Amino acid sequence: ALEKYKNHVFTKDLLTKYWMVWGPAQTINWCFVPEHLRVFFVAFVSFFWVYLLSAISSQQSETVPRDVKNHNFNNIRMRKAT
Repeated sequence: ALEKYKNHVFTKDLLTKYWMVWGPAQTINWCFVPEHLRVFFVAFVSFFWVYLLSAISSQQSETVPRDVKNHNFNNIRMRKAT
C-alpha cells in the first residue's frame, strides 16, 4: 500500500492535485463562507476530492507487470489447493 501511495504521489502528481484543491477550498471556506455553512462547504469539496482520488487510483499503475497489463496469464503458474 505504501508503494502504491508513493507511486501516486510521485508519478501521478497526487500531492500537487491536493494543493490545487484544498488550498483554494480552505481559503474560500475561511474568507467567504459563513460560519454555519463551512462544514457543508468542506463536505461538498470532499465529495469531488474523493471522486478525483477514485479516478487516480482506478488508473492502471506503472508497477503492474507487463503480463498482467496485457492480460497474458500464460506465464503465471497456478498453485494447487491442498
